[in-house]
Amino acid sequence: MDKRINSRDKKKNATVINKGLLRQMKRIVIVLVYLIIVCIILNYAKNFIKSDKKLRILINSNDITLKYEAFVKNDALYMSVDDIDKYFGANTYSEKDEDGKDTVISMSGNKILRLTDGEKIYEINNTTQSINHNFENKNGVYYLPVSEIMATYNIDIEECDNKVVNIELLNTEKKVAKSTKRIKVKFKETTFSKTIDKIRKNEEVTIVQEGKKWTKIMANGGYLGYVKTKYLKEPRVIREVFDDGITSEIKEKDNVLELTNDYIKESIDTITKSYDKRKDFILKVVDTAVKKKLNAVKVNFNGVKNKENYYRFLTELRPYLNEYSISLIAVKNDELSEERLKNIVNEIK
Repeated sequence: MDKRINSRDKKKNATVINKGLLRQMKRIVIVLVYLIIVCIILNYAKNFIKSDKKLRILINSNDITLKYEAFVKNDALYMSVDDIDKYFGANTYSEKDEDGKDTVISMSGNKILRLTDGEKIYEINNTTQSINHNFENKNGVYYLPVSEIMATYNIDIEECDNKVVNIELLNTEKKVAKSTKRIKVKFKETTFSKTIDKIRKNEEVTIVQEGKKWTKIMANGGYLGYVKTKYLKEPRVIREVFDDGITSEIKEKDNVLELTNDYIKESIDTITKSYDKRKDFILKVVDTAVKKKLNAVKVNFNGVKNKENYYRFLTELRPYLNEYSISLIAVKNDELSEERLKNIVNEIK
């Protein structure tokens, strides 16, 4: 009799233990499911900017990472020369002018921009225009008022909502489309992603990257996100690729002016020591080349001591010549770097 009772007690205790384990396992499963849901939410919500006081810069409706933070001062947008060179394909450097003032020179395509500290004008090639803002030097980093010198870099600046500035590169294609219905803009390419904006029916948006199922777009509020491709209609190109003319065909080089040490009265280092001196010499060379209807100018100077100024001279000479379809040839000697030259001139001898 006692044995039967003990057996029933054991079974009862085992049942209680099993039920307890089952409840504990259910709790663990619920906690795991909750953690998975939280991780999914965090994964889709990360990096989402809904309201950020920090100025956000887009290039062709794409997020970019700036080396130095851009800022707005007196209604002008400033960007560092490092970021200007990287994203606008420019070549920017600074030096002292003949009066000892800081000067910033920035080259893009066939345009050469010169800004001088304290002056309310800027110079592009051989013309001057008035300007309301000048460059700024913050802890050794130069910033340029790009909103005032847009023509230099062939850009257009669009100010969006939520402290977003979109910079359009005018030498690239731009495409737009309309929505077929009221749709949600998702942070990632999935229906379960966070909704970051909404688009009205027939609202026009900028296409950033097309895909079969999802298309990355920029809405009018400045938000970047994804919508289902099937909900977009009437895609069209509103800006063709722009050509500024610097890549115009260079003529055959059978009529060449060769610049050597005998061509100049001063040393080459004296002629290239400042932007003003280089420009004066460049204008004389270009004037001669155009009048004589030359096909090329070959630069072959020896005894160069300040190589950096010499490279700048060649860099600044090329756009002036190429504007008239005149090729710039540089003679490589032991004093110069072929790697530097091939990024500056049309041809190396």
